[in-house]
Amino acid sequence: DDLAQSKHNCDFLVHQTNVVSRVTYWSLTPPGTQIMVGFQYMILKAELHRERILLEKLPLKGRHILVAFGLSDPNNLTGTIGRILSEFEFDTGLEITILAGNSSILRMVEQNLSSQSRNQVSLSLMTSDLDIMQLMRDTDYAVVAGGLMSIELAYLGIPCTIIPSSKIQDDVAKALAQRVNNNVLRKSWTEDEVIYHLHATLVQQRIGYRRILHPELDG
Repeated sequence: DDLAQSKHNCDFLVHQTNVVSRVTYWSLTPPGTQIMVGFQYMILKAELHRERILLEKLPLKGRHILVAFGLSDPNNLTGTIGRILSEFEFDTGLEITILAGNSSILRMVEQNLSSQSRNQVSLSLMTSDLDIMQLMRDTDYAVVAGGLMSIELAYLGIPCTIIPSSKIQDDVAKALAQRVNNNVLRKSWTEDEVIYHLHATLVQQRIGYRRILHPELDG
């Protein structure tokens, strides 16, 4: 469960974030229900654990940025962040991968890209045959929404900027940021704030950073 609003007739209940406490579910479950709340109960793919072990052994590149805001992206954050990043003057060799939830968002992003950035930006649709794990493995820094991908990236030790697009995402992102080295921009961000934040973060990472693995996220 992720809302903590409805009653459940169950023997075991799992809430996979630290947004609520076990007490919240006392009135929503029968007596004797085993209630498990927290990031430590996150149900993650088994392959994530293998990737985490591999990432510890890989050399740092600092050359790949991933932008992903899910399938729906009602506020078109994909287009906004893609355009902002494309206006930065990056060194040659840096690659930006932008994942779009549908073809209309993809076309909009492509139209907004600056001409000088087109050879550095790779655009992809989030389809079932897309190898998300490979993308995350190659990522050195990500700009994402506050959904499952932000938790998976944190588990892999990949630094993120999280821009929530809903209250639930906002709560999850803030709870996650208390435990890992992620930055969270509030929902009411301005474009100037995003530009300043992304520039400062990328400058900091250019001068060197290390992936930090977090035992709190051993799901």
